[in-house]
Amino acid sequence: MKKVYCLTTLLLCLFNFSNSYAACCDNDMRCCRSDYEIGLDLLVLKPCVDDLRLCGTVNSEVVDEIETITLKFNEICPSWEMGIRAWFKYPDLFCWCDMGFKASYTYLDHSDKSSGFADEHSCLSPFPGISEAVLENLTHDSRYESLYQELDGLIYVDCGCGDCHSLEPYFGLAFLYIKQKLDMDIELTEDSVTATDTMHWTSEAGGVGLRIGMAYNYYYSKCLTYYAFGQGTILASKQEDKQEHSFRGLADIDLTIESKGCWGCIPGFHLGTGMIYDFCVCDFELSFRIGYEFRKWYGLRKHRRFFGDDLDSELSQTSDNTRSFGLQGLNVGFGWCF
Repeated sequence: MKKVYCLTTLLLCLFNFSNSYAACCDNDMRCCRSDYEIGLDLLVLKPCVDDLRLCGTVNSEVVDEIETITLKFNEICPSWEMGIRAWFKYPDLFCWCDMGFKASYTYLDHSDKSSGFADEHSCLSPFPGISEAVLENLTHDSRYESLYQELDGLIYVDCGCGDCHSLEPYFGLAFLYIKQKLDMDIELTEDSVTATDTMHWTSEAGGVGLRIGMAYNYYYSKCLTYYAFGQGTILASKQEDKQEHSFRGLADIDLTIESKGCWGCIPGFHLGTGMIYDFCVCDFELSFRIGYEFRKWYGLRKHRRFFGDDLDSELSQTSDNTRSFGLQGLNVGFGWCF
């Protein structure tokens, strides 16, 4: 009997909530119906960058005539960093067709480092030729930095789907600039002779292209909204990178690798979801938002590695130098309607 009573009470509560929810779920009753909306988001993002494994240690153990080899990498693992995103929205670009304009600018500056001991021949980005030496000790200090800037301007159409749903297809232009840096200092000894290999690598990628996407909004109540979006971008981009090695000790050699590529294409995507709460303070129409997002770009440059020790064939002994570059994390921000 108690279970029946509880179930009946729950159904009555849900019925009353659904009636009140439907009454305040109309799109026209949203808090922000002003001409303009601007906002600022705090981004807490973790860069996801390919191929930052630089050196390692090799452990070998023989048990019952079976040799077990374990390779442990020393890699740079990017940590969480704070960035910002400023955005602007004008919903009445063309009033007769619910068409609006929105734009955003994203900025993130990131750096991380790693250091440690590596076994002989186990450095993955050495100066060509040093693997001929029998190395007694090898230590490395590495630092990776990236600067990320993104700007877009988009036209969207607000398509209401019933009282509680809306879709916003949009398209426009996007601009991207990514700068990467990798510095690596290797110190090694052979027969009490100390040698060093210093590497400095920089890469710049800038592009402009088309962006298309779709945003979805679900209005739980007058001022509480669930949102989700997905967009794809393809950019016409020109990239340049330069890698410099300076080897001192066992031999004194400087090596510079430059690559100034032609125009190419960089594809990418961006996904996100979260909640928005609209409220008013002293006649100011404000909104608070929180969400999670993912973005990724393909075809960016990375540093080169050497697979041989023949100094006369550097071009044929280097690896492919393209990588993907991603960001994922939390966004928290405020908006202001006026």
